Amino acid sequence: MEVSNKKSEPCGEELIETVVSLSGMPEGLIRSELGEILDQSEQNYGELTLDQLRAAMITYLEKIHEDLVEGSVPESWGS
Repeated sequence: MEVSNKKSEPCGEELIETVVSLSGMPEGLIRSELGEILDQSEQNYGELTLDQLRAAMITYLEKIHEDLVEGSVPESWGS
């Protein structure tokens, strides 16, 4: 029998709550931005895994990088 001491990673709403609380940003702002990121990546909030969140964040950061290289800013940043 295999016994693991590894703590399971949070997922779903628990993962979102963890990200929100550790971000240090205003809760409404981070929830809104995180919601947009997850909507764009078509992730299911209730079953979100850490790997899925990482993939969504990479896509988000790549988009921001492209926008900055092109000289524009993301819509969520305002004008």
